[in-house]
Amino acid sequence: MIKKIILLILGVFDFFYQRKIIHFFKEKNIRELNCVFDIGAHKGETIKLLLKYFKVNKIISFEASPKNFEYLKKTKKKVDKKYPKTDLIIENIALGSNEKQVAFKQFYESSSSTISDIDEGSSYYKKKFKLLNFFGKTNNFDTIKLNTKKLINYINQKKIYQIDLLKIDIFRFVFFL
Repeated sequence: MIKKIILLILGVFDFFYQRKIIHFFKEKNIRELNCVFDIGAHKGETIKLLLKYFKVNKIISFEASPKNFEYLKKTKKKVDKKYPKTDLIIENIALGSNEKQVAFKQFYESSSSTISDIDEGSSYYKKKFKLLNFFGKTNNFDTIKLNTKKLINYINQKKIYQIDLLKIDIFRFVFFL
């Protein structure tokens, strides 16, 4: 129960961020998106948000974390049923500036998972994970090996010629197209 309350509190910040996104699109009078790239899909929060407010023809979601990707599969099943006209593609791919093997830190609090180096001495880390230590974990993450792919290589391989919205929600962003 405590775990759910803490995660709910952390999720409150997303609510205000999402409101800003919707306001931006409404202000620009955008009601339909042809192709959306959702990089750092997590559990599908952006997918659900966009489909609630807009007509979206295609969403391609990238999630590096195998753990989060399992949850994203469940989201896809729900979306396919509720929004059959939207083509939702989910990819368990880590995107990066080079194609190489990286050490991925899978946090128990899944939204903080990253390929970035972790500064466990930072005040942000200490504050956030002080709350999360209610989970009874002595280590906040496991490290797994993943291969990265360049975004431009994916776009070329899939012959994608237009992207209306490129949403990037990852801990560290370093891409070279």
